[in-house]
Amino acid sequence: MAKRTHPLHIRLTEEEFLAISQRASAAGVNVSEWVRRAALEQEVPRSRSQMDVNLYKELTRIGININQLTRAANSTVKAGHCPVPASEAWQELYDLLKRLVLEVIG
Repeated sequence: MAKRTHPLHIRLTEEEFLAISQRASAAGVNVSEWVRRAALEQEVPRSRSQMDVNLYKELTRIGININQLTRAANSTVKAGHCPVPASEAWQELYDLLKRLVLEVIG
């Protein structure tokens, strides 16, 4: 990517500045990036609701748990043993999924 070397200065009212700042913050980008994308008619990130952020975090945690369980099972099988169910880990995974479903459907 080319280095950005040309600054652009514009004047905004307080209301305009606050509106742009809030939209950029809600989209998870800084004001410069938000304005640049809008001006160049590129896709401007949509606002992320708190539920979207929480949902992403929960899905990440679930994915990590599934990965850990899978690795443990594979290591056990490679060592020539039968995997022992990790009931505590599965219960945690179940609880995370249950909370996620309740958050999504209310």
